[in-house]
Amino acid sequence: MQNTSIKGTCANTKVGSIAVKGGIKPVFIIELITDSGELLVKFFNVQRTKKGNYAVGRNSDFARLYRITTGSNPAGRFSRADRLLGHFKGYEFSVEYIEALDKLNNIYQKVTAIKPLNPIVSEGWTVTGHIIKNVSQKGKNLATNCQRDGNFLAKTWQKFGNCDQHQAQIDQGLEQEFDPTQHPTYL
Repeated sequence: MQNTSIKGTCANTKVGSIAVKGGIKPVFIIELITDSGELLVKFFNVQRTKKGNYAVGRNSDFARLYRITTGSNPAGRFSRADRLLGHFKGYEFSVEYIEALDKLNNIYQKVTAIKPLNPIVSEGWTVTGHIIKNVSQKGKNLATNCQRDGNFLAKTWQKFGNCDQHQAQIDQGLEQEFDPTQHPTYL
């Protein structure tokens, strides 16, 4: 079993399960298609919550790949990560894979390493997608400030109304009845 490196495009994503020594475990499955039409499969470990959702850790393989692929870090949504799974469709990845056997002894191509062709790096995470601790949330503060300012303006407009809405608009510039020959500075 030798590792082979190739480019693949995400064609399908789904939730599945695999049999391990301890029983059956839930997994996320990403199916990639190569330029030659070969199907490659990548598995991500997930946890099933008491509410029946699929959750991953903030620095799990899935979360790191999501950050460097999409450029966003929806930390609050990793507790319902199955909703993020479909976001990978259409992205191109550089992958390494090996031949493996499934439980029915059929051969398939199992992805051992995956990274996007165009990784997105941010101040909040490294090139590999690991979260950097103690990074200020500038974007979050900016969004909060803009929302607060927008709410203030909306309330002000509601309170005072738009003063110009009932007046006819007058062309800016010279007044309608201004005659320059009648002005005292006219020579």
